[in-house]
Amino acid sequence: MNEDSPAFREARTKIFHFCSYRERTVGEVIEKLQKFRLGNPLIEKVVRELQEEGFLDETRYAQAFSNDKFKFNKWGRLKIRRALKQKGISEDFIERGLDSISTEEYDSILNNLLNKKWSSISSDDGNTAIKKNKVANFLIGKGFEPDLVWAKVREKTE
Repeated sequence: MNEDSPAFREARTKIFHFCSYRERTVGEVIEKLQKFRLGNPLIEKVVRELQEEGFLDETRYAQAFSNDKFKFNKWGRLKIRRALKQKGISEDFIERGLDSISTEEYDSILNNLLNKKWSSISSDDGNTAIKKNKVANFLIGKGFEPDLVWAKVREKTE
């Protein structure tokens, strides 16, 4: 297949549309282009075009992903980092994405989750150690940093 073939032009049009309605990773684009049975030189050409024309930007992807997972799913930085790594995003882009999360908002959501979880757990036996562990495990499972979580839990019980 070459650049002049109708199949290439169709694949190129479809991939531009694929990238126009939401952010994509380079890996997702390559995977999609491979389904069109394009050779590696043509895939690289299309990816380069997408990047040059602003349809494909991994910094923008990492920032959008980080903000969405944080605001809508209430994920902490560790879980977001892990998910971005699984998507093949490089460490530099991951850092840029995580840096886009405001520290104040991060702290606020962590406090809200802590308070909500704290009030949802009954401590019939009066044992706050069990309650602390349950709340901490919940927050750590959401991807918040263990040191930060335990500091907040200790603050709550002082």
